[in-house]
Amino acid sequence: MFLKLDKISKGYGVPENRTYRNVLKDLDLELEAGSGLAIIGPSGSGKTTLLNLLGTLDVPDEGNINLGGSELSSLSEAELTVLRNKSIGFVFQSHFLLPQYNIWENVLLPTVPSGKAGDEVLTRAEDLLKETGIWDLRWQKPARLSGGECQRTAVVRALINNPSLLLADEPSGALDEENAEMIMDLLIRINKERNVTTIVITHSTELAKKMDRVMRLKNGKLEPLK
Repeated sequence: MFLKLDKISKGYGVPENRTYRNVLKDLDLELEAGSGLAIIGPSGSGKTTLLNLLGTLDVPDEGNINLGGSELSSLSEAELTVLRNKSIGFVFQSHFLLPQYNIWENVLLPTVPSGKAGDEVLTRAEDLLKETGIWDLRWQKPARLSGGECQRTAVVRALINNPSLLLADEPSGALDEENAEMIMDLLIRINKERNVTTIVITHSTELAKKMDRVMRLKNGKLEPLK
């Protein structure tokens, strides 16, 4: 099992205070390597909270997360940082490209901490930019690109370190219908062709159904979409 969540709970505020809000409650999830999963749910249901836990950006109040054979609670902050950079790719609703850098430089930024920008990485960057149709735009800065082109760049950046897990939080939420479908199709193609375990958070049931598996986050737990 590549990813396993066992009885995960997460809340905000002080327990037993009336302002306390329990977002995730005894949540379980199992995913095989190379799986594709879409998670839907209303605003405030805890979708982003769940993705932050999966991406090691936050820790659960209770329960265990095992990723690729590593129990996350047993890792130090330094070990989590290495895991996050090496094994997890993130795509957000906003592309978060640095405006002062061109597309090529933005894509290579995640390789800086590990000093991995050798021939293999440069070749991967070229291949990914060509695969996503933005190779000819590599010297342009984000301000010169459309929203869809910026988001495709963000997907390439998320993949540059060859992660085993790709997390996408409403990646098409800020795009028009045509570009939203293009980004979802791109994520599905990456999941299938590159065997990258992919979890997509989306508000669109129609887009979610493009993935192999769809689950709804409701009352703090994941349930299959009926």
